[in-house]
Amino acid sequence: MLRVFNAHQPGVPLDAMSTHTADEIESAMGVIPLGGGSVATGDLATSSTTRVLLVEKDRIVRELLEVTLARANRTLVAVSTVRAALQAASNGPAIDVALIEAALPDGSGLELGHELRTLDSTTEILLMSASPSLESALEAVEAGATEYLPKPFDDINQITLRIGAAEERARLRREGKWLHNALVESEERYRKLFAATPDAVVVFNERTLRIEDMNPAALQLYGYERSEILGRPVTELLAPLSAGKEDAEAAPDSKNGFDPGICFRRDQRRDGTAIDVELVVGRFHVRGQDMVVEIIRDIRDRLLEQRARNDLELQLRQSQKLEALGRLAGGVAHDFNNLLSVILNYANFVSKSLEQLHSTEPILAVLDDVEQILRAANSATSLTRQLLAFSRREVVQAEVVDANAVVSATERMLRGTLGPGIDFIMDLAPDLARIRIDRGQLEQVLINLVVNARDAMPHGGRLTITTGNVPREATHGIALSTGPRRVQIEVSDTGLGIDPSILDKVFDPFFTTKDRERGTGLGLAMVKGIVEQAGGRIELATELGVGTQFRITLPVTEESSAWKTRSNRPSRQPANGELILVTDDDGAVRRALCRILKGAGYRVVPADSGAQAVAEHDRLGGSVDLILTDILMPGMSGEELVSRLRQRQPGLKSIFVTGYATTPVLELKNDGGQRAVLPKPFDEQRVLALVCEVLNGGGD
Repeated sequence: MLRVFNAHQPGVPLDAMSTHTADEIESAMGVIPLGGGSVATGDLATSSTTRVLLVEKDRIVRELLEVTLARANRTLVAVSTVRAALQAASNGPAIDVALIEAALPDGSGLELGHELRTLDSTTEILLMSASPSLESALEAVEAGATEYLPKPFDDINQITLRIGAAEERARLRREGKWLHNALVESEERYRKLFAATPDAVVVFNERTLRIEDMNPAALQLYGYERSEILGRPVTELLAPLSAGKEDAEAAPDSKNGFDPGICFRRDQRRDGTAIDVELVVGRFHVRGQDMVVEIIRDIRDRLLEQRARNDLELQLRQSQKLEALGRLAGGVAHDFNNLLSVILNYANFVSKSLEQLHSTEPILAVLDDVEQILRAANSATSLTRQLLAFSRREVVQAEVVDANAVVSATERMLRGTLGPGIDFIMDLAPDLARIRIDRGQLEQVLINLVVNARDAMPHGGRLTITTGNVPREATHGIALSTGPRRVQIEVSDTGLGIDPSILDKVFDPFFTTKDRERGTGLGLAMVKGIVEQAGGRIELATELGVGTQFRITLPVTEESSAWKTRSNRPSRQPANGELILVTDDDGAVRRALCRILKGAGYRVVPADSGAQAVAEHDRLGGSVDLILTDILMPGMSGEELVSRLRQRQPGLKSIFVTGYATTPVLELKNDGGQRAVLPKPFDEQRVLALVCEVLNGGGD
């Protein structure tokens, strides 16, 4: 607002200085007349130092004003020209108030005021004129003046008041400008932070739920353009809730997703794709409105990683359970094999003794009872083999075999297992490569798979066993060399198929869908253990109502068949009184071995420990023909015992008795026919055949 000051008559309007009346000036310009308390008296200047520019061509007036306006917290710069004024304004601190003569030697005071306001918009311009008029007052307004002071001055003190008021206005204007700039800077900083935040940020009105703002990350996450989402309900970002368990678990907090704090929710993109998010919710109040801000993070990748970690942890726990179960099964089977060795052999002893008596009805009844004992013991032996195969501790007597020959040899037994109503087809490759595996174990694999196929076809069907060579191209995709790489054995049926929900459990030990009387749950676990123990793998394909196919692939061996096949092993020769040292810490097993060997004509010296065996050997003067010893014994192992005795008697032949395959002695190289392994449980025929073989130089 322009204020006009009459220096001649303070408080009197400028009706005498213009052709216009004071009312016209006040009406046109909003004049505030001086005097009469229109401006409060007193010091309006702030306590900080202000800078006042005085531009007056008259030296006397300039000096008078310098004296009048001088004060401690005010810096007064007095000049007489436009050039000097602009130089002072440009080089020094900001000008708070400029008191300017309208007519200057080198230019117009009005133009100077305009220039000063251009340099600093907060500068207060007070224009002094010796010829005041309404027209010049309007020109002063256009030039940016806030005070218009006619000359000459009657009351110089009024100038002091006007300068003080102008200083206060300049201070307020400068503070306002600073606050404005600070607000603009703060707004810019917020905008940059809002835009640069990698997490999605959504701001909406709590009452209307209308979206007020979304940062670029939120727009990208939800797939919207800014113009199409602002103002729409925030509920459009939420995925529809269903009664399904999966949705309830995925979005546990969706029912009250706007509560403060950290929560999880399932949202949806513009295209309807569901996204799992983690969000932090906060509230704030602005312009009379309650607002909600959500900082949202996409956790789909994190959930996938967590699921993968959970799966790995589950697999680890499962493998640990299986490992512990394997150790338990192996230990139980080992101890059970000792008992079975005793049961089998003593039942045979009883049977032979009874056969030598006259055949009477009571004796025949006892023989039948003994036969039942032997049959049960043999069944238990099969069970322990399954347990050991599952735990990978069965004694493996691997040899080079023709899988076709094994299938053909077991055909009759397999057909008998199937029963009527099931067609049995064998499709065997004529040029099948050889594999290295325990023949008995391969037979067990076939029997278990055939029995499973039979049970899957209660109303009949077709079972097919197929063999073939798997070329290298089928494994690697390129021909690395000629010839097959693996042998494949397939057992397929046209039965009921396997429910997909249990596919991941079919190879688990003790898992079965059969009645307790019909299955132990070890069949497929044993099959998998045998195949993997032989370096192969087993795959399963099934379809409900169509059938199931088990595909086994085993590595080809370049070895030729061993010389000691079932048909060309040396026939058993009668004993010639050879001296055998039998060592076993289990008294029942030791006595059974001694009885078998003595009955065949061998001389036998028993020992219940390694230390006693060494003492007996020394007593006999090193004339032992064969030592038959358990591997795992307290105090001194069987391997250590044989090593010590061979220091005393080089070339001493040995047979190790064990129920395990993973023992150090079995990992040693062939020692030229002086070492063999007798697996438990054993029977008389197997013991005598192996003893004869080792004594005749055919040990492993």
